[in-house]
Amino acid sequence: MENKFILDLTNDEILSEMYSIVGKEKLPGRATIGFITKNKDEYFKDDIIDEKKLKSIYNRDNKLMKKYILTLSITSLRNRPKDLFKLIRSQKPGKKILDYGCGVATHSIACAQLGCESHIMDISTIMLQVASSRFERRNLNYTAHLKNQTIPYNYFDTIICTDVIEHVPNPNNMLMGFIKFLKIGGIAHLHISPHVCYERGHLKQAIDIWGGKCQDILKKHFEKISENNYRLVRK
Repeated sequence: MENKFILDLTNDEILSEMYSIVGKEKLPGRATIGFITKNKDEYFKDDIIDEKKLKSIYNRDNKLMKKYILTLSITSLRNRPKDLFKLIRSQKPGKKILDYGCGVATHSIACAQLGCESHIMDISTIMLQVASSRFERRNLNYTAHLKNQTIPYNYFDTIICTDVIEHVPNPNNMLMGFIKFLKIGGIAHLHISPHVCYERGHLKQAIDIWGGKCQDILKKHFEKISENNYRLVRK
């Protein structure tokens, strides 16, 4: 299974691999699938996201976190836009890839299998450990980042960011970071889940910002090349 191209894995193969890493656990039902917080007030008060609390939530070593990791392992392959997988399969050996908010790092593992130089970043130490295990099982090289400060500037050909920007305290700052990380002409894939209900973990406030102020940044610095992909055209 570790020798198979990761984007071609079946649900059973994905779960088999993840069970061997984090242990077996029953997946949550549809009403709670994929989320590790039951109450938005844990990290969202007075219309402001508490970054420290958000980080602590994603680093809790508990049963709910295990369910979240197992769910991510499936959703990283399911319900993704087709242009993401088209972008991944188009990567050439030697291309530099950053999987930002990597989760279980399925997308960057696929890039590494194609001969790319893969970098992964996540605020969750637990998530990075799981992602690292998946790379090491396949004898693939990778570089892990827990903080933005260690990510090289003007370096990457492609940045992949799925279901992340709606969780961060300031989506605008994230986009400005992408501008620094990407080479001119580099591609950013930015995907937001359609779920906007606070109780389901995706913050409507940040999505509203993405649809408003963030668009100005994209228009100024990026050229839209498909539904979810943007090319950096200037600093």
